[in-house]
Amino acid sequence: MEIADGKSLPGVGWRAIVARRMIGVSKLLEPSEHRGMSESAGWSDTDRRFRHAFWLFWLAVALYSRALFGDFVSWDDPQYILRNRMVQGGLSWTSLQNAWTTFECANWHPLTWMSLMLDYQLFGLRPWGFHLTNVLLHGMNSALLYLWLVSVSDHTRRLSSGQIWFVAAVFAVHPVHVESVAWITERKDVLATLFGLLSLLAHARWVTSGLTRWKMACTLCFALSLCAKPLFVTLPCVLLLVEFWPLRRWNWTPGVETNPSTPNSGIGSRWSFLQSVLEKWPLFALSLMSCVVTFWAQQEGGSVRTFSQVPFAARFPNAIVNYSSYLQIMVWPAQLCTFYPMSRNEWTNPQVIIASGTLILVTALGICFRRRYPGLLMGWFWFLGTLVPMIGIVQVGSQSIADRYLYVPIIGVTLALVVGLSALLDRAGISPSGRKAMSIVVVILLSGLTWRQIGTWNSTESLARHSLQVVPDNWNGHMLLGIVHDKAGRTSDAEAEYTVALKYNPEASNARNNLAILLMSQDRVKEALEHYRIGLELRPRYGIMRANFANALARQGELKRALEQYELAAEDLRNSADLHRNYGTTLILAGQSDLAIPVLERAVELAPADLTTQLRLAKALLNSPAAIPDRVQRARELAANVAAKSDSAEAQLLLKAAN
Repeated sequence: MEIADGKSLPGVGWRAIVARRMIGVSKLLEPSEHRGMSESAGWSDTDRRFRHAFWLFWLAVALYSRALFGDFVSWDDPQYILRNRMVQGGLSWTSLQNAWTTFECANWHPLTWMSLMLDYQLFGLRPWGFHLTNVLLHGMNSALLYLWLVSVSDHTRRLSSGQIWFVAAVFAVHPVHVESVAWITERKDVLATLFGLLSLLAHARWVTSGLTRWKMACTLCFALSLCAKPLFVTLPCVLLLVEFWPLRRWNWTPGVETNPSTPNSGIGSRWSFLQSVLEKWPLFALSLMSCVVTFWAQQEGGSVRTFSQVPFAARFPNAIVNYSSYLQIMVWPAQLCTFYPMSRNEWTNPQVIIASGTLILVTALGICFRRRYPGLLMGWFWFLGTLVPMIGIVQVGSQSIADRYLYVPIIGVTLALVVGLSALLDRAGISPSGRKAMSIVVVILLSGLTWRQIGTWNSTESLARHSLQVVPDNWNGHMLLGIVHDKAGRTSDAEAEYTVALKYNPEASNARNNLAILLMSQDRVKEALEHYRIGLELRPRYGIMRANFANALARQGELKRALEQYELAAEDLRNSADLHRNYGTTLILAGQSDLAIPVLERAVELAPADLTTQLRLAKALLNSPAAIPDRVQRARELAANVAAKSDSAEAQLLLKAAN
């Protein structure tokens, strides 16, 4: 039965019409054996699915709407947005080129940069616009997760509709996602997961239909996910787990049948598993390339902790404790924090022993019950595997764990809990209505905790004070509070907070850099230089601190040392207009105008609206020993441009000199 001229069928709402129009997604979800169903049956099934996905989307959006009232926070938002000339260039050719070819902020995630550029172009520096995009992306992820769970359950019926809804609802409302959604900088989490879930949907269609175009769609979506953030870098392994259960494409338990409706399935066939691995070689290749690029970018930015900072022998016990900590904050998310300081653990620590025992016990139970409850093993391995890149074996930053790292792993834990608890409730004889009531209560409780947690992201001050309330020796919280005092002009309070932050963590380079800047503003240059020296010894690739160190040396008149530091800083801050402007100015002061010209040309290229830089370039061109006609003409154009846009006396003098 067709719908024409915008008329709706009796008893069919507008949401059904919208669902019916979503042809592409409908095809993605429609099982091949359902194609012969009657129109009325297919209509009802599709309508129900999209109606549930529709309400999950709005559940997440309504809950996170509180984030729209939040401001930018002084934790990475300035580097990513407020002071980022690439983002503030909008979707220009130069900005797009830089997004794909540079390691801005020690990362390579061009799609994330492009989304932030689009937000800036649409909303300027109004934070609600950036928050809105994050919230909408999270809502879409919640709906896509539900639709994917439906698609992989169509053939196998391993999950009931109630179980699917609960897994997706927990994802939509769980408070550990607040950091990924309410923090604008973490756009990369929600964007990468969007494409990751689309890849999972395409994979489900690929496996059930055997069509090459769905394999290509799966690979493309995975590549886009990696271009947003390597959060889903373990996706090829996740797909193998999904093919183990619920798709049952292969099985490592002899005698257990796989799903005959999927291509290349067999009975406990080792070859079927190897075939599943080999056919995913493009995905594994993309994953490997992403790991290499990410490690390179973060090492270039000085974010990777060396083995002298965190010994290799300490990383494994730390990782085991981190797994235990992640389970704890997922099950009991009452005291979430923006920053969890790292602790050094030894194998003999009771905490490590208990955590190791827990991991071994749960893994052993999953393996033992893999025939009866394969979902337990699949969900548990999803959790263990997707956390591997963030668990601390390769240590990036100085945190032990982070809420944002659970954005994808929580799906596996929730699946495992749903399968395990369903089995227990079956034994206990709990009715379906009782289970529904329990699910609703859990979702409501989690929603309340999430609403409260979102409020802590309203401002930098609320974020800092909440962090210190949860973890009093949190150096990051003291640093953020120092920034708040600094901006408010309370310099003594700011200095005290920065000092406490360094007491808890002497390697806190951000806090040390902020303290040195504060000291420079008070003409306490020697103290500032000492902090710069210590900070750069601890983190030599911290380009921002090195640039500030060069500025301080230039201010002291130590031009030779300043130029050495500028040259080193330029290797890490290739897209910093401020650095190139200061570097070129110092070259002019040192009598090296010829060398200053290309540096200042780069500064003008990066910040074409900066009139001060244009004046300095014009001065360098005129002061150059080889003041050839082309350079004089270029200086004349620059001076004329500045004179036309301002009442600069210096521009008038340079214009006369050029004429």
